[in-house]
Amino acid sequence: MIRLWPMVIFAAGFSFAPSLTLAGVLPFPDGRYVTNPDLCWMSEDQLIEKHGDRVGAMVRVLSGNRIFNAYEMVCTVLKVSTEGDQVSFRASCENEGETESVEGRYVTLTATSFRLGERVFAHCPALNPSWQFPDVAWPVENIIGLWNEANGFCRGHSPSDPRMHTGCESRETYGKMLDERGWCYGRENEAGYQMSWHVCGPNSNR
Repeated sequence: MIRLWPMVIFAAGFSFAPSLTLAGVLPFPDGRYVTNPDLCWMSEDQLIEKHGDRVGAMVRVLSGNRIFNAYEMVCTVLKVSTEGDQVSFRASCENEGETESVEGRYVTLTATSFRLGERVFAHCPALNPSWQFPDVAWPVENIIGLWNEANGFCRGHSPSDPRMHTGCESRETYGKMLDERGWCYGRENEAGYQMSWHVCGPNSNR
């Protein structure tokens, strides 16, 4: 039986017209793919605690010929066909003790990103061995909150107050964590009061 899962892990309803057929390997690197870069730094337990059932529509994990949705579905890809930017595949999926056959399709955007319906999934960056804080799994929003708190102590006390020095040191630490995760503070030509943390872009301050 062919089934489209309620949590929409695949887009279905198409016919195969392949220009290339692969044996169960999707043409994307292994790793976690997310709809929001903040999700890259959250553990599976954190994802489920914060987003519940919705995480199934926000995360894909590719590992060899298997697809996980960071929730309760795991699929084994049996056949992959590509034509242009269309990647069509057939998979056997297990969900809540049931196994069913699924046909799906991703649209290739780049070598490390694809579109599923209206949602875009991008590959999370690998942890860099030179990072100072590779094991910190806090959501980015939490780190930003800590940076703001430390910034308040750093700027809100006189040099003779130990809290200023502690705040400035903490601010630097949290800023480094954010920098390692691809976040930047402020953009070119912005005044200080306009600056905020954001995913780094071409005109971001580094």
